[in-house]
Amino acid sequence: MSFAGYQGGGDADARRRHIRGLLAEATRRHGRAIAGAVDPTGITLPRVATYLAARSAKSVVFTSQRSVGCLRQAFFLLLADGQWERVEFIADRLATVRKHESGPFEPIRDMINGARWYAVRAGLRSVIERLTPAAFDPPGYKPLFLSGESLMRPLDDPATRANVGLDTNEPFDILPVSERPGPFLMDLSKMSTMWAYGGSAEWPVERLEAERVRLEAAMKELPGMH
Repeated sequence: MSFAGYQGGGDADARRRHIRGLLAEATRRHGRAIAGAVDPTGITLPRVATYLAARSAKSVVFTSQRSVGCLRQAFFLLLADGQWERVEFIADRLATVRKHESGPFEPIRDMINGARWYAVRAGLRSVIERLTPAAFDPPGYKPLFLSGESLMRPLDDPATRANVGLDTNEPFDILPVSERPGPFLMDLSKMSTMWAYGGSAEWPVERLEAERVRLEAAMKELPGMH
């Protein structure tokens, strides 16, 4: 049953079952194949990126918020490192997932939009055409974070800079090495969907593009990343 045919009414339990059913279907159809694409075996990545990608490759389960979070991190790490063939494969799989407007599907749309953003920059028309319908499914859906207020700004926010090890005057706030890319990857993820909807007055597309370049470059040079 597609979301378009789901009325649900006031039955919250039926809505939750429907959502979980869509996510379970995505796991059955795509979990193993996507895990294989995330597996960093045979490619050279920074040490921490290799660890995070290998962690995601152990299991991709869309009903697990933790698993989807790990996948999103691995996806944007691969994208930042230029591993386009793997990213494209994953995005094509995600494009076929039946979607719902609820929160668990936001990371899926973020990843699709991350791939679309790259495809636009690279002029990959066929990829753009394949992925665009899935990026705005279901029709009428619009995310709530387009203003940019929820971005972590790891290069500008003093507390976050300390957390990722960029401010040695606050050593007690430093995250474990494996967690330091997290704020960068979360912003890159959200910014991809902000870009897809044309940005905002405070975050026009030009600013998003400049910030993407800035975040990807700085993330690769984080203390302990290599």
